[in-house]
Amino acid sequence: MTTKLRPGVVDTCTFVPTPETLRQWIEAIAKSRAYLRVFWRGFAHWASLSRADYFRLLDERPFEEAVAVLTERIVSKGGTVDAFVATMDEAGVAASVIHNGDYETHLGVKPVPFEFHAEMARRFPGRFVLLAGIDPLKKDATQTFKRCIDELGYQGLMVVGFRHGLRPTDEPFLPLYRICQERGLPAWIHSTGNWDPRCPLDSSNPREIDRIAIEFPEFKILAGHAGWPWMQEMVSVAWRHPNVYLEVSAFRPRSMAEPGYGFEPLLHFGRGPLRDKLMFGSTWNMLNMPIREIFDEVRCLPGVTPEIADKWTRRTAAHVFQLGA
Repeated sequence: MTTKLRPGVVDTCTFVPTPETLRQWIEAIAKSRAYLRVFWRGFAHWASLSRADYFRLLDERPFEEAVAVLTERIVSKGGTVDAFVATMDEAGVAASVIHNGDYETHLGVKPVPFEFHAEMARRFPGRFVLLAGIDPLKKDATQTFKRCIDELGYQGLMVVGFRHGLRPTDEPFLPLYRICQERGLPAWIHSTGNWDPRCPLDSSNPREIDRIAIEFPEFKILAGHAGWPWMQEMVSVAWRHPNVYLEVSAFRPRSMAEPGYGFEPLLHFGRGPLRDKLMFGSTWNMLNMPIREIFDEVRCLPGVTPEIADKWTRRTAAHVFQLGA
């Protein structure tokens, strides 16, 4: 039985900062070194370091040693699930979309068990939507995904292709997409530039989403991070495929309205023909901002009426994830 969605926004890309999830987060991020510099504000905040001390650590110590120091400082800040649910309440968040990420084969990082997130959802019915980050390179990938759905209550799939050394259209992912299409479940697929110099930038180009949508026309696809910097292409893909939605996260909403940032097509068409195709996630841990402020900035974007804001922050996500709003 579906739990009725309580009042508030649906945060489509967020993070529960327990010691377990923080450790995996920093260890996986550190495998793509540039992320520690591009998103330094969030990491420095978590590590309680000034900008100068943070970059001194990265620049003056051997890299592995610097990562070890950051990891232990960040993990020590981990909290409880109860505390995060209280934060959700304070921020006006009805439900949070969270995921695990298993990148063990390619990155060598031990994943947080799927049961860990399933227990969160069990303890707080209706507050968490679980997306399974499956390692497609493991022999039991499809069986693991089916177990996540049937036994653990996961409601979709999470795909970050470059962290497996793959494109999202590569063969190992296809059986997982078939399961989603057969079960009527969505998948969040990373669709923005990456800062891993070992992986081609265009491995997350919207054309990858286009190819998937053609092969799986009944499969609900969330283009994660909404396709920046390829906004024209992303808008075109979402406009021509009824099953493609744009999930906007990892970018500060207020900055999206700045000329030259590249979001002009998304904001223009998102207020018009794609108004039912956009949803927003906070990625607060990367932006180093309170969740409430992030969604307040969404509502203040140019030309965004209360009706459009409600679609972007609640109704579209509730529809895609079948939350019974």
